[in-house]
Amino acid sequence: MSSPNNDSIDKLNQTENQEDKKKKGVSFLPFFLAFDFVALVLIVLILSGAFSSKEEEIYEIRYEQVTIMEQPDFMVSVQTLIEEETIRANQERFEESVFLGDSLTEGLGIYGYVKTGNVVAERGLNIENATKRVKKIVKKNPSYVFIMLGINDLNNSAYSMDDIEDNYCKLIEKLHGKLPETKIYVQSLLPVTAKFEKDNKALSNKRIDKLNKRLKKISESYDYTVYVDVHSRYVNKKGCLPAKISSDGYHLTIEAYQKWMDYVKNEMSK
Repeated sequence: MSSPNNDSIDKLNQTENQEDKKKKGVSFLPFFLAFDFVALVLIVLILSGAFSSKEEEIYEIRYEQVTIMEQPDFMVSVQTLIEEETIRANQERFEESVFLGDSLTEGLGIYGYVKTGNVVAERGLNIENATKRVKKIVKKNPSYVFIMLGINDLNNSAYSMDDIEDNYCKLIEKLHGKLPETKIYVQSLLPVTAKFEKDNKALSNKRIDKLNKRLKKISESYDYTVYVDVHSRYVNKKGCLPAKISSDGYHLTIEAYQKWMDYVKNEMSK
């Protein structure tokens, strides 16, 4: 047999090498495709946050919230918003009401708890002089009238307890005569602080309690009046007004008025 020449051997070797390369390429292709697919899936999961810690996310959110809430401007804004909402709710609730009284009642309008147009009050006003303000109240044609008077009468030696009671009855009857459909609320007087009554014997809590009992009796004698015991909402165990909620022993601090308003609103809903 004759031996193959060199050209034939070279061609045969080239053919074998090409076949080996093809075999090798075919065997690695699935691996590369699988690797590419896994890499793509991992990228998608990472971008979607699948591997992020929920606890870390919650912590970061809370941290940001706390950081914001600790800012002075934020707290002032929140407090202002709460106060504005509370004031708006009070003013809307008492839109058809008139509050008649002295300087304590006057504070309702000054501090915005009630619109000033719904307040007929002035410093030093007593029951007898309040009767002269009925015409002003009638013009407003309210559905409700809240009266808190008597502290200035107690402080005036010219008026006895009987005088105060008689004047109160005259005031109520005159209001009802002019406004027969209006509901009248007789509010108890508030207590005073221990220090205040020590310096003002005429305005002792004992005398205030006696007058409140008379006011309750008066309100129960008419079918168009209701007694509102605001006094019990402000008295402490010693029978006095807590000093921390009073500016001078008798008048309330701005914040302390809200308790009064809440109680009155509750009585109106009955």
